[in-house]
Amino acid sequence: MEKSKSQFKVGDKVLCMNDAFSVKDPQVMFMNFPKKGREYTIRGFCGLGISMWLEEIVNQPLPGRNEIWFYNWHFRKKENLLIKIKASKTKVKELELV
Repeated sequence: MEKSKSQFKVGDKVLCMNDAFSVKDPQVMFMNFPKKGREYTIRGFCGLGISMWLEEIVNQPLPGRNEIWFYNWHFRKKENLLIKIKASKTKVKELELV
């Protein structure tokens, strides 16, 4: 499995925390970008590991360039939190927060 130089790895579920992307190239302005609060799956990283591609967003590469990627700092890893609730002295129930 491909790894980056960050806390993320390919296949991780991430949440977009910041959808303020700086776009200087007019051709890129009309491409698909992550939206704040939405969940995505990492499908790969740039060579330095500081930017990622997402399964849910695929943009056509511009001539002579790769597909655009998104900087890791826009995202945080999605946590699957389990809460244990004591139903009685003998039973414990687990709930998953979604």
